[in-house]
Amino acid sequence: MFLTEELKKFHELHPKSKKIWQKALTVLPGGISHTIRTFELTTIGGFPVSIQSAYGPYMKDVDEIEYVDFWNGHQALILGHNHPEVRESTFELY
Repeated sequence: MFLTEELKKFHELHPKSKKIWQKALTVLPGGISHTIRTFELTTIGGFPVSIQSAYGPYMKDVDEIEYVDFWNGHQALILGHNHPEVRESTFELY
């Protein structure tokens, strides 16, 4: 079955993310801080990936797989991830 084969590949490609998610299950309901972030993968035997770094529209997970973030950080990151002007800006809180 197509889904079974794809889930097997997913698990093989993401061992570090799986380990992080399993540990997170012990401290967070569902192992995540926001239910939308699972994309309902858990209902079919998957799990959320753990992102290690991001720059502009690109993200890399802990298993060294790169993604293009078409969701743009759940609408919160209109400048992209780690934008240079944001990184270089400084301000005083008080």
